Amino acid sequence: MAAMVNLLPWRDALRRQRLRFWALMFIGGLLMVALNLAVNVAMNMSDRALNTLWVQEARRLQQALTVREQRLAADAAQRTALAQILVRQQETRRWSLWLAAIGNALPEQAWLTALEWQGGALALAGKANRFPALAALDRALAELPGLRRGKPGATLRDADGRWQFNVQLLPGDANATSP
Repeated sequence: MAAMVNLLPWRDALRRQRLRFWALMFIGGLLMVALNLAVNVAMNMSDRALNTLWVQEARRLQQALTVREQRLAADAAQRTALAQILVRQQETRRWSLWLAAIGNALPEQAWLTALEWQGGALALAGKANRFPALAALDRALAELPGLRRGKPGATLRDADGRWQFNVQLLPGDANATSP
């Protein structure tokens, strides 16, 4: 009889080798999944931190923009107010010059009893001792720069024999037509 060959140790070694291979494959897969999960968690944390920074920066920029817009609106309001003040000052200077010119243009025999600003027109009321003083006043008012005659007023004689007159002056060129 021939000696028997025992194949059991060889089979056992092959089985252990296969078991080691598949165990390494399984553990390697688990390690890959764990590594992938760790990378994803780290990326998510990084993204959240970056998003938080973006949100904070966007809020800061929005606040800065709001402050800047408020400052610009305040500056615009201030410029508008200053422009209105300048317009009023120019208007005051212009009327001051016109009133001084009217005062200088009055003949000695004529004087003003009332000045009234109404609806963009200056109404003058006054008295004159003599009628030629009214004609001189009319010529002087016609020569005033920047003013033109409006609708003519009444000229009457009072109980004392003085001439009462009413004149309306409008800002504008003396050569322009009266309304």
